[in-house]
Amino acid sequence: MEFGGGAGIMYYTGESKSISAKWIDNNNLEIIHESNLTFDKKEKESFFRGDKAIIKYKTE
Repeated sequence: MEFGGGAGIMYYTGESKSISAKWIDNNNLEIIHESNLTFDKKEKESFFRGDKAIIKYKTE
């Protein structure tokens, strides 16, 4: 069994950009953001202590 920590699921460039997140359930996270946001890192899934979370991105 492997245990891991988190290192960030997304990074973006820009000031005064609108971005928010909400948990849909225990394993699904939704990131809501402006359509013109530039992501430097954009993970589609994350793992923490054996649990897997699916990350979905949605534009406003």
